Amino acid sequence: MPMNTTNPAFVCGAAAAGAFARSDEATAYHRRRLRFSDDSYKRRRTLIRCSSLFADENSQPSSSHDNNDTNEESNPIGVHALVFSGDLCSTAGCARAVDGAARAGYDLLEVPLMSDDILIPTLSKQLRSASLEVTCSLGLGFDDDISSSDDQIARRGEQRLLKAVQNASTLGSRTLTGVVFSALGKYSQPRTQRGMQNCVKILRRVASACSQHGIKLGLEAVNRYESNVINTLQDGARLIQRIDEPNVMLHADLYHMHIEESNMTRELRRHCASGVLQYFHIGASHRGYLGEGSEDLRGAMRALADGGYTGPLVFESFSSAVVDQNLTSALAIWRNLWTDSDHLARHARAVIQTEWDSASKLARAPPEV
Repeated sequence: MPMNTTNPAFVCGAAAAGAFARSDEATAYHRRRLRFSDDSYKRRRTLIRCSSLFADENSQPSSSHDNNDTNEESNPIGVHALVFSGDLCSTAGCARAVDGAARAGYDLLEVPLMSDDILIPTLSKQLRSASLEVTCSLGLGFDDDISSSDDQIARRGEQRLLKAVQNASTLGSRTLTGVVFSALGKYSQPRTQRGMQNCVKILRRVASACSQHGIKLGLEAVNRYESNVINTLQDGARLIQRIDEPNVMLHADLYHMHIEESNMTRELRRHCASGVLQYFHIGASHRGYLGEGSEDLRGAMRALADGGYTGPLVFESFSSAVVDQNLTSALAIWRNLWTDSDHLARHARAVIQTEWDSASKLARAPPEV
C-alpha cells in the first residue's frame, strides 16, 4: 500500500522495515525471558538482532544492537493480538496471534479478553511454547458498565472484571488494562455522580483482587467517542487518586492522545515523571501503518524517554479484515487499512525500535553547554 514518506517516523523506520521484509535472517531473534518487577516493567530478554534490520541486507549480521551493551535492560515491545487474529476462541485462531507475534520478533502479546469463549488454557500453552510474555486488556459494554448509575448493571460489570482477573492470572499476565472503568462506546450524556461512585468503589475491589494475583490494573485514556469517564491522562490520574490503590496505573495511547490532549509531550513527561504512567499503546492516527498517518510518534517517544518510561511499548492496529466482531462497532472499523498482518507487524516493530533507540540515546546524552 502507498506510504506517506513525509512522516518522520516513516522516514526513519523505512530502511529498517524494508530490510526486515527482504531478509530471511531478520527474524532471527535470540530471546531471554522478560522479568516484570513490582514497580515497573523491565526486560531481561536481550534482543540480539541481525544488522540487516538497520543496515544493508548484504552486510554481515552482528550480535549487538546499535553498538549498545546487549545486557542493557530495555522496554519490551508488544503487539495487540487483533493485528493477527480476531478469533481467540479456536486453537487455530490463537495460534495465528501467537505465531505472528513471535515471527515478527515481538516480546509480548496483548490479549483482549472480549469473549467468555476464549481458549485460555490453549492460549497459555501456546504463549509459553513461543516464549512470549502476555498482557491482557478489556473494554466493558453498556450492559455491564461499572460507571452506570444502575446498580445492577454496575454489578454485572464487576463480575466481568473479576472473571477477567482470573483469566489474566491463568494466562500468566501481570497486567489487566483497557477501558475497565466504563463502557467502550459513544455516550449520549456526561458521566453522573452516582455512576462515578459505583465506578470508584468497584475498581477498588477489582484492584484488590488483582493484587492477590500480582496483577496491575491499568486505566486507558480514550477519546470522547469511546468513553465519557477518562479522555485525557489527567482524567485518568484523578480517578487513580480517588481509587487510591497502589497497583492501579495509567495507560496512555498515541492514537487517543492526538484527539484529546492539548499538549501530548508535556502530559507524557509529566505522568512518566510521577511514576503513574506504566503502559503505552502505539497506533497510527487512522489505525493503519505507522508513518502513514499524522501521529507524532517521534515526539511521543522522546517525551517517554525524557520522562524515564520503563513500561511496554505495544503496537495496536485494526482492520476490518482481521477484527473481533465485538469491537467492530465500538471502534468504527469500517474499512480494510491493511490485509497483510505479517508485513504490518514487522514494519511497526522496526519503526518502534528505531524511534525508541533514537529517543533513548537523546535522553541519555549530556546537556549542551
